[in-house]
Order: sequence, then C-alpha cells, then structure tokens
Amino acid sequence: MRPREFDEQQVIDRLQKAFWSAGFEGLSLEQLTEQTGLSRSSLYNAFGSKSGMMRAAVDCYAARSCERFEAVLAERPIETAIERMLLGGAGLNEAHDDGARRLGCLIGNLIAERAVDPKDYVYLSEKLAQVEGAIESGLAVAQAQGALKPEVATDALSRFLLVQMQGLRLVAKTSADPARLRAAVDLAMTVVRASVR
Repeated sequence: MRPREFDEQQVIDRLQKAFWSAGFEGLSLEQLTEQTGLSRSSLYNAFGSKSGMMRAAVDCYAARSCERFEAVLAERPIETAIERMLLGGAGLNEAHDDGARRLGCLIGNLIAERAVDPKDYVYLSEKLAQVEGAIESGLAVAQAQGALKPEVATDALSRFLLVQMQGLRLVAKTSADPARLRAAVDLAMTVVRASVR
C-alpha cells in the first residue's frame, strides 16, 4: 500500500468545516473534492464513503471537544469554568464570532439530519455520549479535589450541562438576542451554584 500523498489531518479539518457548514445532504461529492483539494477517488480510497468522510470529521470534532471540556473543567473556581462552558455554548464568549455561533454543534446538527439512517444515528449518539463522558470525567476530578459537593451526582450534572449547551447552541443559531441567551445561562448557573462548595 502506497503512503498517502496528502496531509490527512488537514483534509479531515477541511471535511469538518464542510460538514459543519453545509450538513450531510447539503454537500455534493463535487463540493467535497473542491473543499479538500482531493479527487473523488482519493477521498473514497482514504475514507471509503461519504459517511466515512463525515465520521472522520466527527471523530476529530468529538476528540477536540472532549479535550477542551476536560481542560476547562480543570480550571478553578469550577463555577467560573462551567459558566465559561455555557457561555461558549451560547456563542457569548471571546472565542466565538457570529459565524461560529450560527454553526451550532456539529454532532447535534448531524444527529438532527441523520436520524433517518440507523447506523449514522447510533454512531453520532455514541459520539455525543463520548462528549458527555468527558464532561463527567472533568466533574468527577473536580469533586475529588473538593470543588463540588460530595453528594452531587456528576453523571446527572454532566447530562444537565450537555443538555443546556445543546439547547443554547440550537437557539443561538437563530440569531437570538444575546441578552436572552445570557439570561438562560444565568438560570442554569443557579443549578451549578447549588452544586459547588
């Protein structure tokens, strides 16, 4: 087997951007070849199918999301770290411009679109669970360090935070009033404050 004559990570980054911007059905193979700079045969040889291209993009997105959430949750005070996560979900922090805010969550977007395909739906659901697991892992470390109350169920709190972020991302895509998004974050933070020491 010949070594690949392209930077695979660079191509995956371009695939991620393409699927994030246009979704699955919104992308033709011609658009994928144009955006990656690879021929159709090279894409199929590397990823097997259009679904394989999507999965490579999502694998990368999920891994980066897990790393980012675990890193944020390692910050103290934990209350400030969680608020930063929620503000990021709403597109209200310095790391998000309006264009990024309107993209939402790649996994959430694709779950909504690919629910009709059982294999893709299961795969994407597992990726979302992987992200939730990373949040729970970060919360468990915080709890072990005394930043969260010992009676807090980190699995329930991680699910709550994931649901809040997904909801904020969806609403933010509609160009919602930032003040209303901020109010939603503030309300979610009342639950968080009841959990921290």
